[in-house]
Amino acid sequence: MRLSVRYKWTLALLLVGALPLGLLSHQTLRLQHAGLEGVERQLEAAVLARTSDGIERQLAQVAEATHRIGQLLTEPSIRDPEARLQLAREALARAETLAQVAIYDQQGGYIDTLYRRGEPLAEFPRTIAPPPQGGVWQPVDGGLRYVEAVERGGQRRSLVVGVASAARIHELLQTQSRIHFDARADGLVLTDATGRVISGAGFAPGEPLAHRDVFSQLPEPAQCLLNPSDLVFHFQAANGDAMLGAIHPLSTYPLILAARRPQATVYANLRLASRALYGSVLALAVLAAALGTFLGTRAARPIRSLVALSAAYAQRQFHRRSAVRTGDELEDLGRALDRMADELSRGEAELRRREQVETNLARYLPQGVAAAIASGSQSIRFGGQRRPVTVLFADLVSFTTYAEQSEPEQVVAFLNELFTILTDIVFEMGGTVDKFIGDAIMVLFGATADLPDGPQRALNTAQRFHRAVKEHATAWAVKYNLNAQLSIGIHHGEVVVGNLGSTRRMEYTAIGDAINTAARLQSLARGGETLLSRAVAEYADPSIELALVGEKVLRGRRQPLTIYSLK
Repeated sequence: MRLSVRYKWTLALLLVGALPLGLLSHQTLRLQHAGLEGVERQLEAAVLARTSDGIERQLAQVAEATHRIGQLLTEPSIRDPEARLQLAREALARAETLAQVAIYDQQGGYIDTLYRRGEPLAEFPRTIAPPPQGGVWQPVDGGLRYVEAVERGGQRRSLVVGVASAARIHELLQTQSRIHFDARADGLVLTDATGRVISGAGFAPGEPLAHRDVFSQLPEPAQCLLNPSDLVFHFQAANGDAMLGAIHPLSTYPLILAARRPQATVYANLRLASRALYGSVLALAVLAAALGTFLGTRAARPIRSLVALSAAYAQRQFHRRSAVRTGDELEDLGRALDRMADELSRGEAELRRREQVETNLARYLPQGVAAAIASGSQSIRFGGQRRPVTVLFADLVSFTTYAEQSEPEQVVAFLNELFTILTDIVFEMGGTVDKFIGDAIMVLFGATADLPDGPQRALNTAQRFHRAVKEHATAWAVKYNLNAQLSIGIHHGEVVVGNLGSTRRMEYTAIGDAINTAARLQSLARGGETLLSRAVAEYADPSIELALVGEKVLRGRRQPLTIYSLK
């Protein structure tokens, strides 16, 4: 059969153009597939992190409210039982995530339950085993409960059991799922370490998911608790749908949060692109290489741009914005990534704000207390606890005369310079600056955490104080016309550490005889001298040189105190 030249050229153009265009289309679809999967992994990881933070905040609220109710119900200063009960009910009403609280006696026998209106009534066991220490979370019947032993004076007085509101957790999961996963309510599920469902749309509370659904790729669900990074994989749902999922263990609770999305939804844009490309191969084959290259490049460029944008967000470059302007779902995906970056940026700004709050609080409170208040795990309230601490008082010798003869601005400038140096030394030695009293500084070792070597730290601090003052003495003599010397007193004993004051003004400080004894020792010390009690000397390292001063009855005490001098 004879063919005209026109048909031959047409056939040649089809053969030469269709093959490269087909290969280019195939490669483009692979890039799109990889790009969409990478974007989806980033999206699911961000949603899991955001949702887990919300769950942890809810559970922390339950634990804190349960602890507060337990303390109120056993508070000895509130003698009226009805008043205690009313305060407990008010505490329950303020904690929206707390559904019910059960009260047990010190042996674990059931006493009574406080309920929140509108919450389903939970059945509590007649007896319950006390937790080994502090409070523990227990998954039960598709829910979560917090068990804590209430102690007074070192003895267990009762047990309290707080039940987290299943409705609140369920609402959080559904809301986050609908916002981020195409209005689907079943995109997030929360399970315990064994894979039993705590909450999740489409699953029954308590339903076992081990070796099924999101856990089908794991021998045991608990294995993901050992891996701090998120696990992302493909799996098949019970209805046969191919799914893409991610597993994220909560950082402070033995719980697992999983994200699950149908691959048909994830790769919907890919199917649209596939039809468009192969349609172009069939309809525009006569344009062959030129048109195929144009279409392939046009389709691949926005995907590469989105993948690069995802990588930039992974490096915390949240100021970057999508440059994709295709007018289709890829542009929508780019805008979604922009919104995600804004949310992550606001989250980091909130973290920086908390760090600033903690830094500001640390100027007035011990570092550990300031961190707890900034994070919300501890509130500023009255009260304290008995702790063994080492107390150090350091005072400037003959400073009163200097202050009377000098300008106030000069006095303040010198004290600020001195206290800055002394405070840095205290923090380096792990101590706590309790307060500044005029030209004196009061330092505690062991106020916020147990320090078995607190006395030794105090002795080292005293030595560094004297060295620092001696190093700066010449400069201060020229600058402030002052011969600076410190007198230091150190004592070790039990005190009560906590917040004291009024409802309008309070102070974190320590109260006890050990404070007064250290102050008396400091008043006896001469310039450049450190006096300490036997209670401190017994802990001193053998390398520390001490000299016995003798016994002396301090003001306000009946028994003589054995005093040593630090050489």
